[in-house]
This record gives sequence, C-alpha cells and structure tokens, in this order.
Amino acid sequence: MTQPTQISLDRKHLAYRRDKEWEIAKKDDDGVYRTVERWVGNRRSLFRKMSDHGIVPSRDAELTLMQVPEQPGFREDEPLNRKTK
Repeated sequence: MTQPTQISLDRKHLAYRRDKEWEIAKKDDDGVYRTVERWVGNRRSLFRKMSDHGIVPSRDAELTLMQVPEQPGFREDEPLNRKTK
C-alpha cells in the first residue's frame, strides 16, 4: 500500500488517494474534515465526482491533479514497445 496523496481542492474540500481508492472530504463548521464520498476509480472519476458535488477546484488543485497518474503504477510518459515491420 502506498502513502496516501492529499490534494486541497478548494477552501472547504480535500481529496485523498490511496492506491486505487479516492475520498472527498468537506470541512465542517468545527474545522474537521468529514468524508463526503469514497470510491475506487481513476483520476477522471475524481473530476466526475467533483462535478456531482458542485466542487470547483482551484487552479493550484487542477495543476496538482494533472500530475497525479491516471491509475497507480501507470506512467503516461512510458514509450510503447511495438515491433515495426
């Protein structure tokens, strides 16, 4: 199990990623973050869930999310190993 990644989405919401599991938490009036939803999915699923909950991420959050791999263990810059004829 990898270390969880915490991303501040806006002033009231955080996203956590642990392996393939995502969690969105919202800060309550006491300043404590409470889980809004937890699911298993890729990075695009987080954008869908934020939209469902009306969360608009900050620009910093968007930049951070773009650096998170689509799936754990997946590297977008890996070259394809194809044989040419």
